[in-house]
Amino acid sequence: MTTVPTYEGLPVIRPESFLSSSANDDTAALQQAIDTAANTGAIVQLSERIYTISSTLTLYSATVIQGSIPGYQNGNGSYFTGSMIKYTGSSGVAMRFLCQSNQGDTQLKNNAFRFRLSYFFLKCSASSNSATGLMFETNDNATAPRQGIVEFVKIAGFNTNIRIKAISYVTFRDIVVNDFTSVGIHIAKASSSNYLEFAYFDKVNMNTTKRLGTTGILIESGNNLYFDGIDVNDCEKGIAFSPTIDSYNHFLKNVNLTRCVKCLYFCPSGGYMTRLSISDVSMYYPTWSGFSIAQYAGLWFEQKAQTTEMGNIAESVFSGIFDATGYGSSSQYFLYVNRSSTSRTDVITRCTFKDMRVLNPVSYNRAPRKFGMLNATPFGSVSLPANQTSVTTTILDRQILPSSLLPSVIISPAVVGATASVIHSGTATSVKIQVTSTSSSARTFNFFVPFLD
Repeated sequence: MTTVPTYEGLPVIRPESFLSSSANDDTAALQQAIDTAANTGAIVQLSERIYTISSTLTLYSATVIQGSIPGYQNGNGSYFTGSMIKYTGSSGVAMRFLCQSNQGDTQLKNNAFRFRLSYFFLKCSASSNSATGLMFETNDNATAPRQGIVEFVKIAGFNTNIRIKAISYVTFRDIVVNDFTSVGIHIAKASSSNYLEFAYFDKVNMNTTKRLGTTGILIESGNNLYFDGIDVNDCEKGIAFSPTIDSYNHFLKNVNLTRCVKCLYFCPSGGYMTRLSISDVSMYYPTWSGFSIAQYAGLWFEQKAQTTEMGNIAESVFSGIFDATGYGSSSQYFLYVNRSSTSRTDVITRCTFKDMRVLNPVSYNRAPRKFGMLNATPFGSVSLPANQTSVTTTILDRQILPSSLLPSVIISPAVVGATASVIHSGTATSVKIQVTSTSSSARTFNFFVPFLD
């Protein structure tokens, strides 16, 4: 058997102790092992085999479930070494931490305090399902599953692999989240008074089959969430910030988002987001063959709210974010803002953008220089050759402002019949100066685009 860390001095309980010789469903045996361990402080030690469950396993305070290594089962069903819990249901929840009201001698058990899951594979075998793999929730607003660790665990095959409705000081590290049909990790809104705070995600890898409607990490609420070393592949939305209530203090760094339609997606609706720190992110968003998709983007901001606070991203820092490759296509943007109305307020307020590597177009209605995109040229001079009536100079290389929001431009000296405008020229945005009559000598015009400064 593969050697894994042990908990010195703690008794070990194996589910096999509760199995009947004729059982082909291990749910009751696993639950009995978990219940017994919760009452004795023991470890539930999984063997190198497949455990089949058909209904929810309820986990408690001090629950420790430990396998050998995450088990492996290939496409044709062949099993290889390791510990696996296989859920056969097409709905419901496979494993749940549920905090309940503090009553009598069940207080410690039901509070889901100091738990650990490690070294096993949780898999859903139903090919089409609405099931959730691992759930964290509470029906008591005074507490949440807390001070626990989920490590070296693989979860795959569920509609949502991990759903979090309440959590406090819980760490997820070295985990694999694969083959989900909706969301890999869903940090959901349970209640405005529930605790959803101080969650740590360290070295998380997720892959799924390309399909519209999939999201790697979906954040709908919470505060003080930390993400470090995140790798998301083949989702429509890589990491989505879509709070339904006010959400703040999220820290995201060392992230790779590959083959996503919208790599970093921001769409606050029921509340605002503030104090985000997002750094060191690489984004790769090639077209999906066989799909009809109008726009792809590294950074995608969805504008929905009309007020100055609700629906905004405020007082946040974006740094070290870069395109992994340039595309030369009008459908692929480094930054794209989808505004249903030009009268809506600014989706990004009091934010700092710096150290960007921009290879693809930008669609937005605010100053590109403020996004750390140093190839924006708000002022300069251009020479109009002799005997010509117009001249064009690029001010935004590989970036595109929406046609309805092209800025004005000021030129000097003031020459009768001379006009200036900002236009799209190929894949760049340019200043065009035009005169009504030619001159036998070259003329120099200075220009200034206040909108860009």
